[in-house]
Amino acid sequence: MIFCLQNHDQIGNRPFGRRLHHQIDPALFRALSAVLLVAPETPLLFMGQEWAASSPFLYFTDHHQELGRLVTEGRRREFSRFDAFAGIVSSVDAQQAARVYRRLRPLCDAAARELGQPAGEMDVVLGQALATLLAAPVLDGEVAVASEGPFYRFADNRLETLPPSQKQLLRMGPRNERLVQAKLKEMVEALALPVKP
Repeated sequence: MIFCLQNHDQIGNRPFGRRLHHQIDPALFRALSAVLLVAPETPLLFMGQEWAASSPFLYFTDHHQELGRLVTEGRRREFSRFDAFAGIVSSVDAQQAARVYRRLRPLCDAAARELGQPAGEMDVVLGQALATLLAAPVLDGEVAVASEGPFYRFADNRLETLPPSQKQLLRMGPRNERLVQAKLKEMVEALALPVKP
């Protein structure tokens, strides 16, 4: 068997070709790589993983013009919406999620205290996270992006300077963003957190 942390499907089929080590803490990436290398299975190190290549691994083709256009359109549809994720989030029962959170909160608080955080910090952090997501703007229509080397950024600086979690919601598209935010509002009410949406 061959095991890997990342491969061309997981990286090349992402809109910006971001490798795993571009997305997680470097120490965690090194630890995962070490586990991969000492596992009994055959490890696959993916094109530059061994030195944590800084370049993205972008999807590229040499299709004729019409097929290239169709592939581009298909990939835009694929990456432009996160219907499955939004569907999962919107299907969560907010009251049940709140009950589970309340049961787990003592464990979270104990873990926070071990890390030197004050008791009750979990409610504060969760409240801040929910407030940030609920404050994300919902934009109907096309959102302009600008090329920045191999990456893209929002052309509007007001959007580019939003927190990463808000930018991710924008990338989901307005329909999905509304679904997620509606469920988050339900969660705020069920949790009775002092969050101003």
